[in-house]
Amino acid sequence: MKRFAGCFFALVLAAALLTGCAGGEKTFTCGELTITLPAETQDLSKLEYAADYDFLYSFSEGAVLGFKQAKAPLETKFPGITAGRYAQLFMEAIELPGTVTEQDGLVTFSYTASAKGKDVTYLCGVFMSENSFWIIQFYCAAESYRENEAQFLQYLRSVKVQND
Repeated sequence: MKRFAGCFFALVLAAALLTGCAGGEKTFTCGELTITLPAETQDLSKLEYAADYDFLYSFSEGAVLGFKQAKAPLETKFPGITAGRYAQLFMEAIELPGTVTEQDGLVTFSYTASAKGKDVTYLCGVFMSENSFWIIQFYCAAESYRENEAQFLQYLRSVKVQND
């Protein structure tokens, strides 16, 4: 019986470490986009300052916002535009430093900016459907970014965009 109790405790501990203490994950949907985030995620999309975004969620590690842009106007100027090229154009348009990376089909870039006197670091993913581009921006205080970066990447990898 002692051996069973020890094995059971080890399994429970392993499950807790793998799923995190927050109580699992939940899938959120915004139009043709789905994303998996912590179960305790709060939807802030109805708040006044979220009006410029398609969604805004917060959770213990930080927050994520997302917005989409129609692809057709960009294709007239940039035929065959890709998610990577869109990311470069976005960064140039708002004068962000850094480079776009593409790994395993995931297009990302990151930057740090000041917000209300505090440095905030953003990890952005760019996704493309038949008719739209999506930018998904995870962010947190700059000093805690390194400890959250891997989790933010995992959440970005959960994004699915259906053709709209």
